[in-house]
Amino acid sequence: MYESASAAFQNDETLLLIRSPLLARHFEAEVDRLWRGAELGVSGRLARRMEQRRRSCGSGTQRAEAAAPAATTTIR
Repeated sequence: MYESASAAFQNDETLLLIRSPLLARHFEAEVDRLWRGAELGVSGRLARRMEQRRRSCGSGTQRAEAAAPAATTTIR
């Protein structure tokens, strides 16, 4: 089992111990079936949501800051 800070505090990870060989084969077949139909990467729905957020929030790139006026000191 891979242990990391993300695994310990962020990811929703589960260990399942199946003692029945028959049940394990059925479970493995179901997981394989789900993976075959999985949509990996950015889905169309997620891409649309990201575009909506980009339009409302901006591109996420930092804008160039305007040059600050030079500080002047007058000594009398």
